[in-house]
Amino acid sequence: MAHKINALCEAYSVPVIRHAGQMHNYHLTMSSLNCPISEYFPMFVQHHRVSQ
Repeated sequence: MAHKINALCEAYSVPVIRHAGQMHNYHLTMSSLNCPISEYFPMFVQHHRVSQ
């Protein structure tokens, strides 16, 4: 489905900005001329100390 939407937008020169920074979005961003950027949300892992 994403390929169809991207093809439609590319036909009309409409830029597409992928969101959420998931890996399955990056291959579309890199393979399309109408995807200038993609959002990126780094995952932060918070480590908790265990009190003794």
